[in-house]
Amino acid sequence: MLQRHLILYCLVAFLGLAGVTDAMAEATTERVDALALLNDGQQAFNGGRFVGALDQWDRAADAYTKMGDRAGQAQALIGKGMAYLALGRYPRAEATFAESRALAQQAGEPVLELRAAIGEGSVQALSGNRVGAKELLGQTLQAANDGGYRDLAAAAGMELGNLLANVGENDEAARRYRQSLADAVANGDHALAAKAAVNLAKVRLEEDSPAPEVWSLLSEADTRVRELAVMHDRAFLLVAVGGLYRSAAERIPGRAAEAARLAARAYEAAAVTARDIADIPTLSFALGNQAELYEAAGDHSAALGLASQAALHAKQAQAPEILYRWEWLAARVLRRQGDSRGAVAAYGRAIDNLELIRQDLAMTRNRDGLSFRAEYGALYLELADLLLRQASQTSDVAQVEPYLRGAREALELLKSAEIEDYFQDDCVTALKAKTSGIDSLAADTAAIYPILLEDRLEILLSLPDGMQRFVTQVGAKKIDDEVRRFRQLLEKRTTREYLRPARQLYDWVLRPLELELKRAGIDTLVIVPDGSLRTIPLAALHDGQGFLLERYAVSTTPGLTLTDPRPIRRERVQVLAAGLTEAVQGFPPLPAVDRELSAISGLYEGKVLENDSFSMINVETELESGRPYDIVHIASHGQFESDVHESFLLTSDTRLTMDKLEGFMGVTAHRDRPVELLTLSACQTAVGDDRAALGLAGVAIKAGARSAVATLWSVNDRASAELVSEFYRQLSDPSLSKADALREAQLAMLHGSRFAHPVYWSSFLLIGNWL
Repeated sequence: MLQRHLILYCLVAFLGLAGVTDAMAEATTERVDALALLNDGQQAFNGGRFVGALDQWDRAADAYTKMGDRAGQAQALIGKGMAYLALGRYPRAEATFAESRALAQQAGEPVLELRAAIGEGSVQALSGNRVGAKELLGQTLQAANDGGYRDLAAAAGMELGNLLANVGENDEAARRYRQSLADAVANGDHALAAKAAVNLAKVRLEEDSPAPEVWSLLSEADTRVRELAVMHDRAFLLVAVGGLYRSAAERIPGRAAEAARLAARAYEAAAVTARDIADIPTLSFALGNQAELYEAAGDHSAALGLASQAALHAKQAQAPEILYRWEWLAARVLRRQGDSRGAVAAYGRAIDNLELIRQDLAMTRNRDGLSFRAEYGALYLELADLLLRQASQTSDVAQVEPYLRGAREALELLKSAEIEDYFQDDCVTALKAKTSGIDSLAADTAAIYPILLEDRLEILLSLPDGMQRFVTQVGAKKIDDEVRRFRQLLEKRTTREYLRPARQLYDWVLRPLELELKRAGIDTLVIVPDGSLRTIPLAALHDGQGFLLERYAVSTTPGLTLTDPRPIRRERVQVLAAGLTEAVQGFPPLPAVDRELSAISGLYEGKVLENDSFSMINVETELESGRPYDIVHIASHGQFESDVHESFLLTSDTRLTMDKLEGFMGVTAHRDRPVELLTLSACQTAVGDDRAALGLAGVAIKAGARSAVATLWSVNDRASAELVSEFYRQLSDPSLSKADALREAQLAMLHGSRFAHPVYWSSFLLIGNWL
């Protein structure tokens, strides 16, 4: 988060609006008023009042537009771009900078054009468009050098350095920073020189350069920042310097105490400067980081006091992107102090604020290659952990379930965020607008909610008559290791080595529930797998006597609030069945797909697209034709990767991305009969890739279907054809749910002779609505 703000404030230095171009110099009343709006916007921005700054610059842009002053309009739009960037509205920021650049070019104002280009390239870098950003910033740097604009060359070079550092090209980034530092010093631009020095120290520290070199760079950065005039840049860069010293305390053990002391000094100086200039957001940053120092030192009272002050200032600045951090810090401290009630309240406030800005943060996470769970998951898990512990300490049985529901609600928020983070859109929000989730279960159905915590496995069991809690004393890492071993051995077709981890996982996850499941007469399990458990077929867990599949119909869902449990229509079911039997685009043929498609067309009405007819345009045409397809079946190679942009389904002529799939099927979601079932019979996820499995788990949500049947790994196409054909035959029986139909098809394989090994039948998962 600090890095995002540091990049933003580095931009402010060279996108500042104090200058007046020749075209703006004529002192008419209208121009004076417009210039006043520009300056008011700058003052509001410097004070952290980004919405107010946006309003002032918007009014200035309108005024210059009415005057026909393209240069003034370009100047005002640069300001708007900065405000949009500060507010996390990256698409609007990029479009605004691009518009400003075009206007500046038309007005013959090369300085404004270059400033706008630097802003546009920087937003592209933040948004994950590294190729476009590198090209634009490189061109801008060259143009600035060719034009003799050494100040702009220094600024463009530093933004290019930021981009290079973010992709791990640290040596080239350091070279850019050094050049920017030299240019800034030569131009007398002390603020830009200080920023370049800070960035140079950061990149050398992160690549573990020799301690003497790093310490020298840190000292230079510290000195340059302290020599700046009392202004916003000085305050925020002091916070950045404090962060570098904190990192140095961890990376340079011999100077840990000195580094911690210098970090505290930098934060204190930042707070003083921020107070002097009424820079409320930076004051919040300075106090909050001081609080984190005290937390690390074990001084909980001081940490809580500073965190409270930081939170108050973040509220004043209307900055949820930093407020959640200080509420989270307060929650941790209150918990250590034994104030569970206060900690739960603080965790709740932290999550509320994070939820407000989670989509805005997505761009920064994508740039850094971090998943939502990796960066923020601990917040939700800590709250769930605390609530579950409170449940275990409560003697009043009536009070236990509210704690359990609270823990589950926190994790449902995390699971929703993970799905949206993977697909990088609001598909979850769209689903939640149409469904209330699972409020009650049928008499024969149970929902199992495993929660992987650092020190234990918690399992919430929802039955028709209420919720219960079970605990297995095994931590997440040990479970992850066993899950990975199970998945690897399961795909070895000629052995039964998978049985040992299959039994161990059963003992941890299912055995504690056996008596309750039997008492309640359960025959269908709806499991909400967490973390690594998404990467394995839970139906293949083994109790020593048989597979879980042999006792229950098993369905999974990415979240209880992400499920729309309605029975599938059985009257005049329409199926769009598509597949490839031939080798295309370097992928091998799937000859048995022909039998698979024939079996489906023999059971249901609809359309078959096979080989050449299974093209992108034909899929689009069919789904947008208005024909009420209930089932979309795709028998083709598919891959789910950690990066959604690398995930696809193969057609005869191209690769169908997740966004394209959503676009095509999204049309059907608004009909009276949306797609009930999406079947993907030849998908592949990598062993141990939790994020790829997350994509598979969320594919129905992304596509707008109520449920999906998909494979965790690619299965022998003859086995796949046999199982899929039997699944659809069973599904035609109106007395069977989708979960029952899949179970019957898998049992037929298990009890047969050719494909009894679970590698052939367990890969197929039913995801989402199981009815």
